[in-house]
Amino acid sequence: MQLHDPKAAGTVGDSQGVAPGELPDRGAAAKVAGAPPQMTAHEADDIAELLDLAPVGALVRTVDTSVITYWSHGAEQLYGWSAAEACGQVSHVLLQTVFPVSQTAVEEALRTEAHWSGELVHAHRDGQRIVIASRQAVRRDRDGRAVATLELNTDLRQHKGLQADLRDSDERFRMLVEAVRDYAIFLLSPDGIVQTWN
Repeated sequence: MQLHDPKAAGTVGDSQGVAPGELPDRGAAAKVAGAPPQMTAHEADDIAELLDLAPVGALVRTVDTSVITYWSHGAEQLYGWSAAEACGQVSHVLLQTVFPVSQTAVEEALRTEAHWSGELVHAHRDGQRIVIASRQAVRRDRDGRAVATLELNTDLRQHKGLQADLRDSDERFRMLVEAVRDYAIFLLSPDGIVQTWN
């Protein structure tokens, strides 16, 4: 994913008419929010390429307005919106986020602890609801001001399905063991000690 205009030389935020952290090819909505002014466009590209390799939906958003400024390839796959469609949108509106407690509680944790992790429910472009494991961290500048939030979101649908399958299997096994009356069924530990029996 290109984060800058390869024809633009110098650093992100140099005197070529690009504000600190702004990337020339996406306009005002496309900032590497919180990118140090001395970060070169090449370094910004390298970071974007690394995030695109991660098997997660990575996004960067502004701290105060939650406007998406970076949207990874993984986010495109997870949610169905392209980077061009997502950048400039308010993340919680686009994804129709359902918070575990409240948006205010998550924002307060980010403000005070500079990180938050937990489960969220997001909407895919097709309207399907997705349970997400979300890890969020706030980047601060040298003066301690919060300048960007990085979100790494992982789809838990497969994990939740495996958990449900395991619960069902355990329940079927329990019913089988309880139904057997003519034989002894017992579970041994690796040391040969009887753990349970019917």
